[in-house]
Amino acid sequence: MAKPVSVVLPAMLLVADWYPLGRLQRGRILPVLAEKNTFLVLCASLSIATVYFASGATILVSFQDFPLVKRVVLAGNSIFEYVSLSIYPVGITHLYLLPRLFPVSYYLAMAVTITISCYCVYDCRKRPWLLATWAAFILPLLPVLGFLQNGAQAHAARFTYLPAVAPSIAVAAIIAALYRKSA
Repeated sequence: MAKPVSVVLPAMLLVADWYPLGRLQRGRILPVLAEKNTFLVLCASLSIATVYFASGATILVSFQDFPLVKRVVLAGNSIFEYVSLSIYPVGITHLYLLPRLFPVSYYLAMAVTITISCYCVYDCRKRPWLLATWAAFILPLLPVLGFLQNGAQAHAARFTYLPAVAPSIAVAAIIAALYRKSA
């Protein structure tokens, strides 16, 4: 938990409280949120301190140099790439450089990411596990998606470790359910 992506731990715990634990029900939301106060305060403090010190040291790329629209496109492409790296981890390099001009593939990947996200939200009542898995995959990536861009990297394979846990558990559960059905 020493990784910077661990600052989203309170949100990930809330996702688990929602599904599969089913603890986020009317009248019980405040006690569940109160359980996370310590984590939330610690993570918020660390996040604020990190952004403060990084911006003072000119580590972060300014919004003038890298506008919000480009950051959104980069984030959509990065999520797509992280899914790809989680499913098919071949040809991994230590650094994926940010291109000067975004190729069409970045916009297509962003569109696919948005489509998947919308489908997960739309199908939430029938398949809550799908949205919970998608959220648990995306949440640990939020600090590294480029909204606070800090260099020339587009994404990095090393950030897939924590996000890949929830989809791996979901795949194992699906395999187990299919096995039970066939037996």
